[in-house]
Amino acid sequence: VCKEWNAIATPLLYQNIVIGRGRQLPNISTILEVSHQTTDGFFSVGRWTKRLDIALRDSSRPVNEELAIIADIVRCLPNLEIVTFSVSSPQYSDDDTSPCLVLRALESTCASSLKYIHWFRDTLVPDPESLATLFRNSPNLRSFYTPLVPGVEECDDEFFHASLTTIHAEARILSYASPIPPHLMNLPSLRQMSFVVPLFGADPRWRSFLERHGSRLQRIQALIYPAGSHFQPDLAHIAASCHNLLRLDLAFSHWTHMPFPVTLPPTVEHLGIFCAQGQIANYQTFFSRLDRIEYGAKLRCIQFLGKRNVRDIFDKHLHQFWFGTRRLRGSGVRFMNHRGICIA
Repeated sequence: VCKEWNAIATPLLYQNIVIGRGRQLPNISTILEVSHQTTDGFFSVGRWTKRLDIALRDSSRPVNEELAIIADIVRCLPNLEIVTFSVSSPQYSDDDTSPCLVLRALESTCASSLKYIHWFRDTLVPDPESLATLFRNSPNLRSFYTPLVPGVEECDDEFFHASLTTIHAEARILSYASPIPPHLMNLPSLRQMSFVVPLFGADPRWRSFLERHGSRLQRIQALIYPAGSHFQPDLAHIAASCHNLLRLDLAFSHWTHMPFPVTLPPTVEHLGIFCAQGQIANYQTFFSRLDRIEYGAKLRCIQFLGKRNVRDIFDKHLHQFWFGTRRLRGSGVRFMNHRGICIA
């Protein structure tokens, strides 16, 4: 029974490894290395791992030692597809701390299987040259995300990647910028993009990027903060460059942050709406703004992307929904829940 259970459970237990504390590193490394050595790598538990989340909140040893252990862990994971960095440990706040050891381990072990690599904090973000090397050696990469980082050294080389389909963008703020200059990117397979508003009206480098890649984009997600008035200039740039855009998703933190006025690009068929706020006492402001959006003849559906959003609106505020969407529904626009099921 134990052998059968082990055979069934092992692929699931090791599918996703999360490193949250520095003291966990030696144990994880030992388990993976022993399994790798005793099975010659063919039946090691590390071969089942598809995702590695490096989310250190504290450290128990010097940074260089921890990074060396993380690199050893990576070398035991030959089929990694997703790697994320979200390191908040104070020890890693030094700008000189480099993840080169980890990047080299990724390149030598799982570059061919790597599909997603995301940095969610401005710690352990590599320099542009190291990033470019990693991407050149990762032919199947689909998506990457890096935050703005301070003191980025400008590079002049074009950044080309044939398979990258998804990218995230934020406008330069003072000395904070993207490690890879957007106007130097050449991404022939790009199809999706997310960005923080404002972008194209605030950063000419990203405007140049949009002019170069806009015709390839089919889906765009806009992350909107309270200053939603900056969104319309971005939409104007999108409408001018993205002639094949089919889907636009709007994400905001509060229902009243729904931007107004909004004129959707005429090619948009699908509008997605997500709000981090799960519920609200009154949706009048939101539906009033939604009712007054200007849209093209191709708009077919509006989808609420958050499960909590759907539950609150349709369980507690159904009357406001029916009243606030009567014009849109009357023109043939369908409404869908987070699962893609038509609800109105």
